[in-house]
Amino acid sequence: MVPGALQSFPRRLVGALSLPVGPFTLGSGVAIWALFWASRHAEGWARAGWVFAVIGPLFWATFFSILRVSAHGGAQVPAEAMQHVVRPAGGAWAATALVAAAWWALGITGPWLTVMVCATAPSLLLGLAAESSLASAFSPSRIWQRVRALGKDYALAAGVFLLVGLLANTWERSAAFARENELGPFGPFFDALMLYALLVLGRVLGLLLASRGDAIGYPLPPGELVPALPGAAPRGALPPKSEPPPRKRPAFIDLDE
Repeated sequence: MVPGALQSFPRRLVGALSLPVGPFTLGSGVAIWALFWASRHAEGWARAGWVFAVIGPLFWATFFSILRVSAHGGAQVPAEAMQHVVRPAGGAWAATALVAAAWWALGITGPWLTVMVCATAPSLLLGLAAESSLASAFSPSRIWQRVRALGKDYALAAGVFLLVGLLANTWERSAAFARENELGPFGPFFDALMLYALLVLGRVLGLLLASRGDAIGYPLPPGELVPALPGAAPRGALPPKSEPPPRKRPAFIDLDE
């Protein structure tokens, strides 16, 4: 038995643009877009604070919901399993604040910032989804181990992160330009495109877990395993069931002789 379907990660990527839609992801996606609309007139630190404190937690919960649904073949997250969405979402939200503060303090911007994010973010987010503790997810050695374990598939995921990240950045700048010049609905439209692009990254990581999750300690439930050789007829025969040897009864000694 092997995890998931017999498709490789590159073949699964063909369906990455199709986001799984469920009650939670649909509702939260609409709510995030509405929050962007509510903050359309805010600029600078006011907008950054609104995005981080209000939109950020809901975005990360939606992100990891899509990731988990994609990793489990489209099955929606049951209510009793929501801790597997809330816990990594909280970790990602905290990591966003810490990493942004560190990069701002160190003055890391431009292409270097993009390269560093695309190189490390997939492993960190996979760790939050797969690891049992936040310390293990954020451990530099574990981050590197996940990169090595996934190999070429990780490099492909990092490349997708770079491409989608550039698109999201372009759409975010377009939304800011539309707001500054009061271009009506174009600002929210580009905000929606940016949101969609970022959520696609959750879909990409979920498909990676569906293909290679066992390599980093994310095994799927037994009901989602498929035969390694589907359609193959079993060969040979089971060995005959051996009967246990007869139990020896103790011999009694006659003491009268």
